[in-house]
Amino acid sequence: MTAYLVGFYFPLFYLQLDAVTHGVRPALAFDSLVILNASSFVGRLAPGLLAQRLGVVNIILTASGCGAVLLLCMIALKTFASVVTLGVIFGFWIGVFVTLMAPLVAVLTPDIGELGLRIGVTFGVVGIAGLVGPPINGALLTAHNHWWRPALFSGVRPLPSFPLMPAPPAVRSTD
Repeated sequence: MTAYLVGFYFPLFYLQLDAVTHGVRPALAFDSLVILNASSFVGRLAPGLLAQRLGVVNIILTASGCGAVLLLCMIALKTFASVVTLGVIFGFWIGVFVTLMAPLVAVLTPDIGELGLRIGVTFGVVGIAGLVGPPINGALLTAHNHWWRPALFSGVRPLPSFPLMPAPPAVRSTD
């Protein structure tokens, strides 16, 4: 979860700047962040309906994978249509991810008495990742606007953690 969140904020911080540097009018670029957040709202509603049937871990793995692929797609942003498309789809998946972070910790906690502590520690570590990611992306972007660098970093960063994400439920189920 932490590895994904290092790059998670890249579109939230840099989508508008990316759009403007690729020729999108500033007024339309401003709307791209509004569109991303509106679709995030929809994404926050959807997982509650599916989590009981498909499992929290499966849905959060899907959201993480889709988000990582969409972060890599930021390399190809050139038009307002591509910015809006990425904003809608990425916004939906980050909404799903954010909604299921606490339920994921709850599913992985065997003793309900430790749930508050585990959620606090999880969000503390995740918060550090969220604070570290945007400055790294900005340093990778440089003054010359090399957009492929932070997009590649943000999209590839979660990949090493994907094989480890299903491990906690598998370990827990053997108890």
